[in-house]
Amino acid sequence: MITIQAKLGEGAFGEVAAGTMNFKRRGKTVKVAVKQFYGVAVMQEPLYLVMELVSNGALDSYLKKNEDLSMEKRVEMLLQVAWGLEYIHGKPMLHRDIAARNCLYGDGKICLQKTDIWSYGILCWEVFNNGAEPYPGMTPADVAQQVSSGYRMPPHPLAPFEVQTLTTRFCAENPNDRPTAPEVAQILQRVTGVHRPNFSAIAKKEAEELLLMNTATMKNYSHRRKGTQRKPCVPKGM
Repeated sequence: MITIQAKLGEGAFGEVAAGTMNFKRRGKTVKVAVKQFYGVAVMQEPLYLVMELVSNGALDSYLKKNEDLSMEKRVEMLLQVAWGLEYIHGKPMLHRDIAARNCLYGDGKICLQKTDIWSYGILCWEVFNNGAEPYPGMTPADVAQQVSSGYRMPPHPLAPFEVQTLTTRFCAENPNDRPTAPEVAQILQRVTGVHRPNFSAIAKKEAEELLLMNTATMKNYSHRRKGTQRKPCVPKGM
């Protein structure tokens, strides 16, 4: 059973809402919206993509609301994004739109591949500048002209020196001179002292949970196909 509680936002292809999903067979209720993938509801309109709720929302908004964040915390955020990039590049996949607005920041107390690395460099600037718009005071045409002429936004002067050195490599003219996502993660792990999670174990656990939910969904669908008089789980509030 999915219960809609509040609309969080919308884009060109749909809306995002916060709510809860009750796992009847597992005896628990979880907050849902976006993060860990739980499943897809396709039995009736509207279609739902159900994921775990990330409590602090988009990273750019979080940065603007928390301008007093320490440099250590900001570098830790960049490490987490680097881990995410390393994961999707290992598939191999591209994101193509790395930006603070597209990163979700939770309260877990802890989200061509070289094109993503360039975008990651811009994300670093956003993190150190409280989610501000990159290339301040420039129009898109100005940015295109300046970047083509070799201009790069300078690293934040208060960032750790090793991080400043790293960020200058993200937007290197030659893609081969840019670091890989695993290299970025290794450097930031060393700077922050944060240990790397066991991503294989996490992925295995999520796959097992998804299999359980898909099995329950298919059983429910089979019962309905056989003509049983079960009431459909209509989300409340929509």
